[in-house]
Amino acid sequence: MASKRSKKKRQEEEAAKTAVETPETSQPEASEAAEPDASPPADSDAHAELTTRLQRAVADLQNYRKQTEKRIHETRRFTKRDLFRELLPIVDTFKAALAAAEQGQDPESVLVGVKMIHDMLVKFLGDHGVEPIESKGKPFDPNYHEAVTSVPSEDHPPGAVVEEMQPGWKMDDLVVRHSKVIVASPPQESAEACDDAEANNDDTKNGED
Repeated sequence: MASKRSKKKRQEEEAAKTAVETPETSQPEASEAAEPDASPPADSDAHAELTTRLQRAVADLQNYRKQTEKRIHETRRFTKRDLFRELLPIVDTFKAALAAAEQGQDPESVLVGVKMIHDMLVKFLGDHGVEPIESKGKPFDPNYHEAVTSVPSEDHPPGAVVEEMQPGWKMDDLVVRHSKVIVASPPQESAEACDDAEANNDDTKNGED
C-alpha cells in the first residue's frame, strides 16, 4: 500500500514538473511569433533609402544632360565663329573688286579680282572637305547626277553625261548638291523620231488632200 502511494506521489511530482516546464518551452515560440511584427520598419527604411537613391540618380542625370547640352551649344558657337572668320578675307576681296569696278578700273583687273574670289571660295570649300562632283563624260549616276534632259550623241556612249548644266558638290561620300546634267541617248532614237515625224506629216498632208 505504501508502495502504491509512493508511486502515485512520484507521478504527481513529475506531472507538476512537466506543467512548470511547459510554459518555459513555449516562450520561444511566442517570441518567434512576435518577430514578424518588427520586420515592417526595416522594409520601410530600405524603401525610403532606395527612393532617395533613385531621386539622386535622376537629379544627376538631369544635371549631366544640361551640362552636355551647354557644351554642345558652346562647341557650335565656336565652330561657327571659326567658319565665319575664314570667310572674312573672301568678303574683303569681294569688296575690293566691287570698289575697283565702281572706280572704272580696267575690266581685265576686275575680272582678275573676281577670279581670285572664286578661287578663294573653292579653296575654302576644299579645306572643309567639300569638292565638286566630276560629271562630264562620266556615266550617269543617280546618286550624284540629276538628268535635266537627254540628247542624241555620236561622241558619247548612251547614258554618259554630255554636258553639265549646274555643278554638284559632295563632302566625302555625302552629296551636298546633285549635278544637273544632260545625258546622251542612242543616235538611232533621233533617226526614228525624224522618220515618225515625216510619216505623221505625210499622213496629215494626205488627209488634207
